[in-house]
Amino acid sequence: MIAVARSEARMGIATLFVDVYIVNSNGSIIGPGYVRVSDGVISHIGIGEPPEEAQLAELVLGGRGRLLYPGFGAALVYPETYILRDYINGDGLPDKSILECIKEMNEEEAYYSSLMAFYEMSLAGYTRVTALSPHPSAVARALKEAGLVGAVLALVEDASKLKDFSGLKRDMGNEVVLGAAITRPVSSEVLIEGIRCIVEDKCNIYCNDRIIVPFGCEGEGIIAPVYPFVTPSQIMQKYRAQGLLSLIRDAHRLISKDYAPLDKGARAHIAVYDVSEPPSWIGPLELASPYMLTPLARAETLVSEGRLVIDGGEHLFLGPEASEKAMEVLGDVRRRCSKRLNKVW
Repeated sequence: MIAVARSEARMGIATLFVDVYIVNSNGSIIGPGYVRVSDGVISHIGIGEPPEEAQLAELVLGGRGRLLYPGFGAALVYPETYILRDYINGDGLPDKSILECIKEMNEEEAYYSSLMAFYEMSLAGYTRVTALSPHPSAVARALKEAGLVGAVLALVEDASKLKDFSGLKRDMGNEVVLGAAITRPVSSEVLIEGIRCIVEDKCNIYCNDRIIVPFGCEGEGIIAPVYPFVTPSQIMQKYRAQGLLSLIRDAHRLISKDYAPLDKGARAHIAVYDVSEPPSWIGPLELASPYMLTPLARAETLVSEGRLVIDGGEHLFLGPEASEKAMEVLGDVRRRCSKRLNKVW
């Protein structure tokens, strides 16, 4: 495991974002204004200068040309596909051959491929992730080491295999919820701790009795990237008709039923982008639309469940050593899978 030591000061200090334009959940941009986070909770939010009681902060971020979004949630990602991403088809859905390669990974390979996927997703602006995996322990560990929160769903063929994962929750703490995705229909009376999903096929998935729409499939429901490199911008552009509120909120609510974007008193999920210059530039912010965020945009600041994960574009939980180790470990995966996938491709 390679990770930069977590700084308790970074996790508990009062942080004030000032002179930022704020994306409302209803799809409008307001500001410039401020957001203050204290002990991981949004304590103040508004337009103009922060009031005197909100100005006390150990860390001041934001500034002109910054656009502050509620942090995005990602439903149903296959994180191990990171190392095989060039074999993913245009619809963003991993086919049977890729899924077989994922299943053949050992725990170390699954961990590092997932760790790099979560690193990329945090830079894109995702703060909470729901992942499907045949390696739930490795993926849960990677999610925690990347500084994010979310759920890891064990990908199993039937409910009888869930007992194999019953001991995992003790090791995960509060950052990760464990559940299951079952690849064949089961009775709705089967109760699973965490999230219960049924995967009938790649475009017919149900979680907590809600319809999940993987990116590339048609229909209305909770939009899921599936492939981890579908950015929030691509989702917003493709599914704009569903409204910004649902695109930001619904994936979070798979895990946290009471989640509301940027509510005062709520745990902070925040993504801030510098849109003052290309490739993220979107013109005068008072005339901008939140849907203009480009797929190339990278978060300058990211707060996940109140914890500062990215500051100044630098990931605070992962350093270059993690990428170097991942390159070393994942080379074997590429070699094993290349012949099979090249035939399919």
